[in-house]
Amino acid sequence: MMKQMIFMVMAAAAILTAGGCRVIDNTPERPMPECRNISRDIKLGNAILAAFQHNDYQEFASHLPPNMAENMTKKDFETSYRNVTQEFGELKSYEFMTSLKAPVLKNLLWRVTFERKSESGKTVTNELMFRLVTGDLEEDIQLVSFGFI
Repeated sequence: MMKQMIFMVMAAAAILTAGGCRVIDNTPERPMPECRNISRDIKLGNAILAAFQHNDYQEFASHLPPNMAENMTKKDFETSYRNVTQEFGELKSYEFMTSLKAPVLKNLLWRVTFERKSESGKTVTNELMFRLVTGDLEEDIQLVSFGFI
């Protein structure tokens, strides 16, 4: 009798969990605030990636706020470029993917494709995510951070 009871409880649990129950939230989605217009942020991310792709420090630094530009010297840029290209290959393309919701900051993500040749001569493709974090300061975009993840 006890074995039958255990079997019935396990069977009921299996049936209930296999049904894929979920709660549906019928709360209407709140519209994003006007400051969430991300087209300027996307252009900024595209410009930073294009400068990196072309190994152009001057163009790259022109998109950074003064405090970041002072901390990212040409030598730092060249070292980063060399390390990334040695590890992952040449940056071939990038595509904006999404913006993650956050109360104050905007987190934007791109898929970035790199290609390199293996020791045997085969093409090796690597994809990384590039993350750009921005905030709105009055009418201007404030670049907070960026990098490959």
